[in-house]
Amino acid sequence: MADIKRDDPDSPVSEPVHKEDKIVGETETENHYYTVFASKDQEWRTAFEKKLMRKVDLRLVPLLIIMYLNNFIDRAALGQARLGTLEADLNMDGTDFNLAISILFVGYLTMQLPSNLLITRIRPSLYLGITMMVWGAVCASTAAVQNLAGLIAVRIMLGVTEAPFFPGAIFLMSSWYTRQELTKRIAWFYGGVALANMFGGLIAAGVLGNMEGAMGIAGWRWLFIINGSITIFFAFACIFVIPNFPATTKWLNEEEQAFARWRLKLDAEEEDDNTSTSLWHGLLLCLKDYRMYIFLLMQHLSILSMTFQYLFPSIVGTLGYPHVQTLLLTVPVWTATWIAAIFVTWTADRTGDRSIHIMCLLTVSAIGNAIVGSTLNIGARFFGMFLMPLGAVSAYQIIVAWVANSFIRPMVKRSSAIAICNAVGNCASIYGTYMYPSSDEPQYMPGSAGNAGVCIMVALLALTLRFVHKWENKKLEKAEREGYVDDATPSRVAAVRRVYDARSEQYDKNQVHLAQSRDYIQWASPTPGQNLLDLATGTGLVAIEAKKIVGPSGLVVGVDVSQGMLDVAKAKAEEQGVDVRWINGDIQNSPELKLDENTKGVQFDLITCASALILLSDPLAAVKEWAKLLKPHGKIITDVQTRDANLVMNIFASIAGEIGIQIPWEGSRWSNMQDLADLMVDAGLRVLQLWETPVYATTKFTVDEAEMIFDDAVTKPLYSDFGKDGVRQGARKLFSTRMLQIAAGQEEILEQCKYWVVVAQKP
Repeated sequence: MADIKRDDPDSPVSEPVHKEDKIVGETETENHYYTVFASKDQEWRTAFEKKLMRKVDLRLVPLLIIMYLNNFIDRAALGQARLGTLEADLNMDGTDFNLAISILFVGYLTMQLPSNLLITRIRPSLYLGITMMVWGAVCASTAAVQNLAGLIAVRIMLGVTEAPFFPGAIFLMSSWYTRQELTKRIAWFYGGVALANMFGGLIAAGVLGNMEGAMGIAGWRWLFIINGSITIFFAFACIFVIPNFPATTKWLNEEEQAFARWRLKLDAEEEDDNTSTSLWHGLLLCLKDYRMYIFLLMQHLSILSMTFQYLFPSIVGTLGYPHVQTLLLTVPVWTATWIAAIFVTWTADRTGDRSIHIMCLLTVSAIGNAIVGSTLNIGARFFGMFLMPLGAVSAYQIIVAWVANSFIRPMVKRSSAIAICNAVGNCASIYGTYMYPSSDEPQYMPGSAGNAGVCIMVALLALTLRFVHKWENKKLEKAEREGYVDDATPSRVAAVRRVYDARSEQYDKNQVHLAQSRDYIQWASPTPGQNLLDLATGTGLVAIEAKKIVGPSGLVVGVDVSQGMLDVAKAKAEEQGVDVRWINGDIQNSPELKLDENTKGVQFDLITCASALILLSDPLAAVKEWAKLLKPHGKIITDVQTRDANLVMNIFASIAGEIGIQIPWEGSRWSNMQDLADLMVDAGLRVLQLWETPVYATTKFTVDEAEMIFDDAVTKPLYSDFGKDGVRQGARKLFSTRMLQIAAGQEEILEQCKYWVVVAQKP
């Protein structure tokens, strides 16, 4: 069934690791490069990746930002054109202008789904270039409308033609950047909204101030002609300049193309592991989560609080300045907004405290709205106009990120949450512009008061979510201490405890465990008199040997959630006359790492944690707590298995969600070795060493025996839930199907047990 061979455990950890297996479906040249990349050390990969990303950042992101500038400038130009003779020329009055603004979003929302379906069928440069050309032509054709009906028709068409750009741009970026890299690039991309308003004001000021009546054409008509023409020009350029995919980009050499694809393949493995959960199931999970409705309302109201931006030139116009000066006055407002948005997005991501940022920013926007609606003093009102977008636009960027980060698993639930919140949220743009009818000039008191109230509501919803998440976390912590999430579902801790209690008697018979523990002693290199904390100590393989080295003047503490494992460890320690302090506790929660009265408050020189990061619900929070237990310059040594190290575990993880089984591990977050290093850096530690171990064991699986492999696996504690009545038959079928998919036509699959190891130091 499976041939297992133990490789040399004493191989030096610095020895290069060579992957001989091919990536199915790639060319021989690409497979050659992939093998070369896998054999390179992390320092080489990091340097090469930085050089490659610098090239991509300079060519792709600026082009997309320019396209987004044109997209939003063309959409928002109507608000600037109003300062010309547009309403008089088209015989508009009352709320006609508000209708013309809002009707665009009917076309925009209608085209969202079809455009998402088309994105993967046409190469991005052609797809984005053609749609940009079309919306530029539609924008320019606005100059030809003669009445309200014509304007409404053009605005609907503009919404339809602009709709494909945003998802298309995100899709293109995702074809170049890993998920972690994509977050920062999208933040830069979102910054285009403020920049578009800023440049749009400058362009409109120049056109309306200098081209009114030129060649017998009204200034507002020239504005649409010029904006549309600029867009068409850039559209032609984008078709030929914007890159498509790494494999077809001419300004990359063959090695760079292969590396760009290889790094995305590593990053995409997490997505591949989560295909078992259907889109429908993800939608149902979303609808069952009450938090989703709070987020949905918050994002909807947040977009509502920003709809003033489409009428912002008219709002600034109530200060009483001529039209050109009015448009110029909008420029510093949007410049400040752009700077603030970039800064607060960075600080919110850095601190992880989004609710406080949102509450503060929306309070700022509410104050701005209140000032604008309550006084006619020019200085005060202009100050209020600075605050309105500065708070609302910046807060929205954080809310979008918060939605994505609050629905992490499964991924289809996250994507469903994002899609629902975006769709329902953008509906606010349809009616939001009616909050500022021309009849309410100059103070727009009802609209300003209403928008201030909306801002406060969003701030209160953010506060509510802050308490909801705290309550949910406390409930989960209590459930994990007590062993169950609900009446039927074991918690993570309970599941881990059950599995490892059952494995305790046989644990030391596994040759990989023995070899890895010897390596850990070598990697940690404890010296006499040092203090060492061995987390997830298991049967004490590392802790007992470490105590022999540190001697009576040193302290070794072993912590494990499984009492069965600790019983075995204690028995071995007593037999060998070794004094190790044993603690039965969850290594996720540092309050449980309590020593006796004589050793409470002790700090450690070394902390080791072998093969346990995948068992933690929040590795970053755990490592931050561990770091508090280190002395200055103390070290943490830990690891995770490589992506191809445990075929059976990965398959069971991929099918668990589909058949409703909770598993006590989460390996999908570790898509490459750099993820492990990033975890340490995010925890405030300095990475000293990062490497991939030699192969501990090689296992060859025969695809035809998939069901036998499944039947053998479910007899073991780790996978026993998959063998229960009512689950076994469906799980076996899914297991076999997934194994066939991985084999991709090959008769055998080679599994190599290896680990990514990191040594990190406390400053």
